[in-house]
Amino acid sequence: MPKICLHIGLEKTGTTAIQHFLASNRQALQSKGFYFPTSPGPYSHVRLAAYCHDHDRKKHLAQMLGINDAQAIANFRTTFAADFDKEISKRRGKIILSSEHCSSRLNSRSEIQALRDFLATYDDNPKIIVYLRRQDELLESTYSTAVKAGRTEPFKIPTAAAAKHRYDYWHLLQLWSASFGKQNIAVRLFEDAVTKHGSIIEDFAEAVGMTFSLAGFTRPSIQNRRLGCDTVEFLRLLNQALPNFSELGPNRSRAEVVRILEDLPAGDSRFLTAAERLAFFARYKESNARVAAEYLGRENPTLFATPTEEKGKTQYSGPTLTVERAIELTAAIWSNKRK
Repeated sequence: MPKICLHIGLEKTGTTAIQHFLASNRQALQSKGFYFPTSPGPYSHVRLAAYCHDHDRKKHLAQMLGINDAQAIANFRTTFAADFDKEISKRRGKIILSSEHCSSRLNSRSEIQALRDFLATYDDNPKIIVYLRRQDELLESTYSTAVKAGRTEPFKIPTAAAAKHRYDYWHLLQLWSASFGKQNIAVRLFEDAVTKHGSIIEDFAEAVGMTFSLAGFTRPSIQNRRLGCDTVEFLRLLNQALPNFSELGPNRSRAEVVRILEDLPAGDSRFLTAAERLAFFARYKESNARVAAEYLGRENPTLFATPTEEKGKTQYSGPTLTVERAIELTAAIWSNKRK
């Protein structure tokens, strides 16, 4: 049987860079005994998450895949399971699966257990790899990404109840441990990975057991680039007239607009005031301490350094977009399209 390593994100922890590295080096990695399959998706394995997703309660993944009704969902599950089995069943070595949607969209015990049951056919004890990022930074970065994906609501700090699954890491890890076993959960910190290795890719390679040098492997360009606050607000307003999904599925032309905006200088991308940043981070002090002690074995149960006032001093007090800036961004999009 193959050994499965399932990377579940989190979102905004270098996941896209990891996935593009794996996809760009499929053949080279396969020769080393590491297989990154294509049946769950060419980069992010969104189909794997969608297979276990509760489509009756949540529609996002179905929309992403152009699945519109119950029969289409049933057909998708049958086809995906067959394709995955055909690709995986005779493999040896290590199978790497990666989808941030596993941590962001599979947020019930039944969904995570469905994923565990599905993978058990191929590996009795899959290893789960998860990267954690300081909650205030994740909040800001997640909002920017949500607007890229079509969100139209202004930035706001979520309530504790609404934010529990995404930002309460103890709660998240306990859900996954219940199905996969705590001993199979490998917790890594995003900021430590970058500090230690200078790149999330080297840290991930260590996490999955790649003991060989990565010299000569293709390195992807920076993926999932951030937007400045004014650009995010521009795109948020644009989303109201140019939604991400239509009756025919994903709006492909809109993706090009996002790409053009990503190529522009980002500017300030902080949405929280210093006080808001500290208050949001403080919500998870106890949760973070439990994670540090129970999953990382730290005697001093500190998961992240407390945000400094300087890092969060920029105040965001609503939309910062001016008419002049909106015209400038529109001109940049038009100029790029003309080229």
